[in-house]
Amino acid sequence: MGDLLSFEDHGLLERFDRKEIELLASSAHRQFEAMRQKKQIPWIELPHAEDAIREAEEIGSEIRAGFDHYLVFGIGGSALGARFLWRALCGGQTEEKIASEVIDHLESEILQKRLESLNLERTAVHFISNSGNTIETVAQALIVREWLVKNLGEEEASCHIYVTTGEGPNLLRSLAVEWKAEITAPLPKGLVGRFSILSSVGLIPAATARIDIRELCLGARDYDMNGRQVIESQGALSHPALFSALFHEMERRDGKRIAVCMSYSERLDQFGLWLSQLWAESLGKKGGGLTPLIARGVADQHSLLQLFLGGPDDKIYTLIAVESSQEELKIPLIRESFLKETPVAALSGQPLSLLLRAEYRATVETLRNRKRPVMELSIPELTPYWVGQLIAHFESMTTYAGILADVNPFDQPAVEECKILIRKYLSSLSDK
Repeated sequence: MGDLLSFEDHGLLERFDRKEIELLASSAHRQFEAMRQKKQIPWIELPHAEDAIREAEEIGSEIRAGFDHYLVFGIGGSALGARFLWRALCGGQTEEKIASEVIDHLESEILQKRLESLNLERTAVHFISNSGNTIETVAQALIVREWLVKNLGEEEASCHIYVTTGEGPNLLRSLAVEWKAEITAPLPKGLVGRFSILSSVGLIPAATARIDIRELCLGARDYDMNGRQVIESQGALSHPALFSALFHEMERRDGKRIAVCMSYSERLDQFGLWLSQLWAESLGKKGGGLTPLIARGVADQHSLLQLFLGGPDDKIYTLIAVESSQEELKIPLIRESFLKETPVAALSGQPLSLLLRAEYRATVETLRNRKRPVMELSIPELTPYWVGQLIAHFESMTTYAGILADVNPFDQPAVEECKILIRKYLSSLSDK
């Protein structure tokens, strides 16, 4: 059996009926595998898509060779994945040759100042929309392309534009064809944006930053394969994602309303935003779902922890620890006499991570002492392989949670209602 993210459950499900839990777990696993066989889980095939991986590597090399700036334009899942991967695997700083950023807003003043500050001759822009009809991204594309044409001319502007979208006719694809821009291979049919991080939506930005996307996809593949082996050999409740989904669902049925995810790594702050969309948009249906609340350890020990401990007991907690870091700062030997009789003395000559681990353990134990339901998830290190496992874990967990709650995790009907009203409002303006 291969590597798999480890978790500590602290007997979370013991207060529920064991027979019911086992039946739910077995049923959810059977449904998950049936959906796999019917190809109803589009994200699960992405780490195996060799053509998309190769294309991402080629485009990433092309962008690095030809440009100094790389701007990704998109909204939601078309933007959050790139930010997450860059932050987790590059520390927020992409490879020295190219400065990369995501623009996922409609603030005119900020966008104009950013465009004015760039050397457009050395800037590549990448417009991403799964549907191709995302009005915010289409609007961004129209503005930015006009800016490029004014400064570079139509022919040259075309060489700076990349477009990623789904199959079939859509607005963004039509614009790309008219502009003679480079269009990447179409995204798989049925894939929704929040599950698209291991498609070209996330892989091209990652490859542009020299992230090893093959290791990223290998981690995701191994999580899926090794997780299935764990279920076969140890039972469904030994699978981290299925256990986590059951934990969330049983606590939801018991009255909990908020799911807290607290990561003890600054490099996972953008992961939290990606996860928030994944949970909220996939599971907030039929009047149900847990509201995601993303917290940062250790910073939020000095803000949210008071609420977690002294506020209403309406939350469940997943705490994430990274076991090792590639670089390690040490605290100097303490010579100041006034410090030697304080807790700080224990840190003399010790790595800074010792304090981080102490704060993590103290938070877990304090929450447990207050009878708060806490699950721990442990990542050996933040490498492409283990980030791939992290992605597969939460995508699997979200899919299992949808099955357990009897909702479709791959649609967003309420969001579509809002989009219809936006179009209606804009149409009323154009009629005046």
